[in-house]
Amino acid sequence: MLKLKRALIIHIGATENDLGIYAPIFDNGEFIHIPHPESENPKLSPTYRELGYRAFFLPELAEVLDWHVHYDPEFETFTYGNYEKEEDIQGYEKLRKGDYLFFITSLKWYDLSEERPPWIEPEGYYIIGYLTIERIDKANELPLTETLNIYRNNAHVRKLLSWIPDVGLEKSMEKENWDKLILFKGNQEKSAILRVAVPFSKGKHRVTIEGEKQAVWWPNELAHEVFSFETNQDIQKRCKASGGKWWHGIVEGEKIKYIWEAIKEKTRNKPQK
Repeated sequence: MLKLKRALIIHIGATENDLGIYAPIFDNGEFIHIPHPESENPKLSPTYRELGYRAFFLPELAEVLDWHVHYDPEFETFTYGNYEKEEDIQGYEKLRKGDYLFFITSLKWYDLSEERPPWIEPEGYYIIGYLTIERIDKANELPLTETLNIYRNNAHVRKLLSWIPDVGLEKSMEKENWDKLILFKGNQEKSAILRVAVPFSKGKHRVTIEGEKQAVWWPNELAHEVFSFETNQDIQKRCKASGGKWWHGIVEGEKIKYIWEAIKEKTRNKPQK
């Protein structure tokens, strides 16, 4: 019997809340992914400058080029880490080898021409990459030597290694919440950051969340298919339950096919200006 494929959709990257900017998407659908900054003890984390970022398109980046980056997921050895109680990975325990993590980010159209291409939103959510899961590990159940062999590039492991010279291994694990950390390893041949972003929202709607009106980027046609949204009330209900993060939760079976079809279409037919 064929195993039912499952996936999680996870938001990554910098937003106006941490860098004051959204990463850019250009007229042809290409984009620049900007990870959010590292919060503490970043000695072994790369800087934006070291990762090759420059301020040509976004002058605001000039002020942060020497900040250290929480580069997670990383798209060299394809790893991702998060804490088991975080909303982003709720349902992860249902995932197995061969399932997927799809990554969305917040992008803003960078005006390279006088007219915005109709398929690109002024700002919104876009799918920009994915991991095909090779393995999932609870960090505290994996020998440290094996962790370093598999996950050395991961931001959480870099932070752990940064702490050790100052406070020792045991205290470092405590500081990094090692007993709650879940690590994902992607298949090297079946994981990727995309060349062209895939739109996942269209426009904004105002929704009352915890008694406050908030503007939420609204699911587009693809997201409607993935989550079987039939009415705006369906979306509003999900927004209220998730703090506006309507993409949270496991996606199963045929629903994943819609994401792959959209990725293949953008890969096959790169949009023109």
